[in-house]
Amino acid sequence: IIVPALCCDKNGYRIGYGKGFYDRFFKQNGSKQKRIILCFSDLIENNICPDSFDEKCDIIITESSIYKCKC
Repeated sequence: IIVPALCCDKNGYRIGYGKGFYDRFFKQNGSKQKRIILCFSDLIENNICPDSFDEKCDIIITESSIYKCKC
């Protein structure tokens, strides 16, 4: 599942558009799907402090790299 993000970190957490749609979808439908963030490399932060309801993503794809997120 391709997940939109305004920015993200290499741990797989992201800042989205504030509605929680994807986090709720992932909680309801389990974790069998691969979660992929598309993000520009300039928008990858060092660390985003997740809220308790935030769901991690598995892969980040930028214009120059592909990252497998840390568990």
